[in-house]
Amino acid sequence: MKPHRASFGAILTTVILAGAGGWLVSLTGIPLGWMIGSMIVTASASLMQLPIRKPVLLLDVVRAAIGLMLGAAFTHELFASLGTWGVTLLFLIVLLGVMFGVSFLPFAALRVSPR
Repeated sequence: MKPHRASFGAILTTVILAGAGGWLVSLTGIPLGWMIGSMIVTASASLMQLPIRKPVLLLDVVRAAIGLMLGAAFTHELFASLGTWGVTLLFLIVLLGVMFGVSFLPFAALRVSPR
């Protein structure tokens, strides 16, 4: 019985922390504030080694909710404006390449070869 009780407490802690973080970031008005806030708080809690666990039974519900929210953001106006995004998308591709080089290459240089 003890592992079940400990697991429930960790899940409850996770849900409370994620909800509080999501709510606080959503107050700033940034897009996807609920998701970003909960991710930041739960990642921080994990790094601080707090007893957190993912609520497995709620994952399907949360995935569906995120899918609905993201899907609702795709409107006719969005698709109509795609032609004006050329420079932005080109800039994004260049920046992704720069970020890849900055983050991957130092780690590749430090990689230890297998024995």
